[in-house]
Amino acid sequence: MGHVKMACFISCYILTWLRMYRSCSEGEFAEFEKIVLMQTLKGHRLAAKEADFFDHDVFSKLQCLDLCLRTEDCASVDFKETCPRNICRINRATKNRMRFLEDENWSHLNISAQDLGQVSPKI
Repeated sequence: MGHVKMACFISCYILTWLRMYRSCSEGEFAEFEKIVLMQTLKGHRLAAKEADFFDHDVFSKLQCLDLCLRTEDCASVDFKETCPRNICRINRATKNRMRFLEDENWSHLNISAQDLGQVSPKI
């Protein structure tokens, strides 16, 4: 009986992985990545006085975007890639009130939670 459960688990895992792989191989993830890259302003971040924000430690830029997607009033994000931790700053400023500071350690991603919801790949 244990072997049957294990076989079912492995089969489900493989089918899920194949579905995700097929989705990526069809270019959906590549299109998502292209849209995000087009909205990225490297070497800049929002001026702190211009936006209400909160910071989170994250592992990757993708995790930062996921955090924005899950934050209803996220208007944009600033991402700082550092070692040993990366910083994700969730901005709540409206797009017409943005003022940027040059900072080589940061990247500004001008994409909101609403925008992310529209371009996120369906898995």
